[in-house]
Amino acid sequence: MATTATILTDIQTNITNGPSAASSALAIAAAGPITDLLGMYLLAQSKCKEVKVLVKAIIAVTDAGDGNLTRWANIRDTFV
Repeated sequence: MATTATILTDIQTNITNGPSAASSALAIAAAGPITDLLGMYLLAQSKCKEVKVLVKAIIAVTDAGDGNLTRWANIRDTFV
């Protein structure tokens, strides 16, 4: 499983490279679901960073006896 650092690096590389002309054409075609493909890349990057912060905040207020704490810690450890 990729760590968040790897995911964020990959997303940044995709942002830097930008979508191909063919991908952009598919995204903006009449039946295309996305009109701003690069904007979606940026949103994905932002959401990934947001999850990292939210999980840390959840852990900070989760009681040590809470059965969910281990799972939150596992998620946190993935989001390095």
